[in-house]
Amino acid sequence: WYTEQTGGKRVDVNNVFDQDITLYARWTANTPDPGPGPGTTPGGTTGDSGSTGDSGSTTTPKTETIPAQDGSVQVEYTQTDGIAALELPDSKLDEIVAGAADEKGTQEAVFDLTEVKDITAAQLPAAAIEKLADAEVMVEIKLPQGSVTMNADTLTAIGQQVGGDVTVSITELDKAELSARQQAAVGDAPLFDISVQSGNEYITDFDGGLVTITLPYELKAGELPNGILIYYVDED
Repeated sequence: WYTEQTGGKRVDVNNVFDQDITLYARWTANTPDPGPGPGTTPGGTTGDSGSTGDSGSTTTPKTETIPAQDGSVQVEYTQTDGIAALELPDSKLDEIVAGAADEKGTQEAVFDLTEVKDITAAQLPAAAIEKLADAEVMVEIKLPQGSVTMNADTLTAIGQQVGGDVTVSITELDKAELSARQQAAVGDAPLFDISVQSGNEYITDFDGGLVTITLPYELKAGELPNGILIYYVDED
């Protein structure tokens, strides 16, 4: 529930009102699947696991809610080969930036893709990275495997190195692909590949910016939260 039809503040059970107020629900209508059209096989371009052409890639146009601290904005994305490519024109970015400030003045936009199946990465246009950095907005990208949060300084550094769209990915790796030396170092711990790419180039220099990574982990018997160690495993 929100205090305005667009923008405004999000309202939950912790809010207390001392006078009458009108709240807005912002329901989103579900559009029935019309089924396959002429020349389209079941599960085609309108389905959840359809294919386009003969390449075998999966493309699924959908609409996803991108929540910010004080509101939410509907953002379209296209799902292809495990990547959710977000559609972020200037008008949509203006909405996100306008709703990103919370009561403490923190500017944060959260792209929540945790419920999207079969993805390991989110892709943002280079122009969106630059505009969010200019607005000093911190961006959190939530994927099914975990989340990556980048402050404005990090976004600025990425924007200075991009050669195209920016892809943020979190992939859990198969340890069988590691060398014997790497397997010995990892042991039975979970292993993730986390990267930021622009085109085919990896971006690893954030010029002092802050990147926060959150990954799921269930404590084993006898383990303490403050005793968990995280290792970086290089290609050697």
